[in-house]
Amino acid sequence: MEQSMSSEQAERVGGRVERLGGLQSNESINQRALQLLQRNRQRRQLLQRQEDRSRYVPDEAKRRVVEEAKAPVVAERRRTDDGREEERAARDARPPRGTRRIAKKPQRYRPSDVALQEIRRYQRSTELLISRMPFARLVKEVTDQFTTADQQMRWQSMAILALQEASEAYIVGLLEHTNLLALHAKRVTVMRKDMQLARRIRGQFI
Repeated sequence: MEQSMSSEQAERVGGRVERLGGLQSNESINQRALQLLQRNRQRRQLLQRQEDRSRYVPDEAKRRVVEEAKAPVVAERRRTDDGREEERAARDARPPRGTRRIAKKPQRYRPSDVALQEIRRYQRSTELLISRMPFARLVKEVTDQFTTADQQMRWQSMAILALQEASEAYIVGLLEHTNLLALHAKRVTVMRKDMQLARRIRGQFI
């Protein structure tokens, strides 16, 4: 009897121990599961916060893009507000829609008008028309033909200037006479024979 009682007590104690071990293992598993659930909840909350921030608070790059997109619109509005009078004046100056726009052609003068303008301009001026350096070289070349190497002539600037004025006066007088002869022949164009006749009348048979 005593042996049967001791065996029953041992079985009961063993069952209690097993139950306690199972309870402890279940509690540890439950604790781990709770920890995992809490971590997952925290991660989800963080993700939701980040998404909310991205929705309602744009990044700096997005802000810059938005500001750059809005800036020209404001400038155009200011310009239109300031230039209302100019726009109205431009609208008033526009032709009606039914009429065609005709581009203005540049004003072209006739050759005779251009010639008259040049004549008046040269008559008003007192400057020499022949350039000085080529005329001086021509004078020196002509004088070198009539002198030797030992007898080289030197020219002052005033002397060359006097020769240039005399030569221009001679050319102007000759052209006046040739023009008169062309008009006498009932022509407008000056020809070679007019100049030859003018020189012959003057007594210059060169």
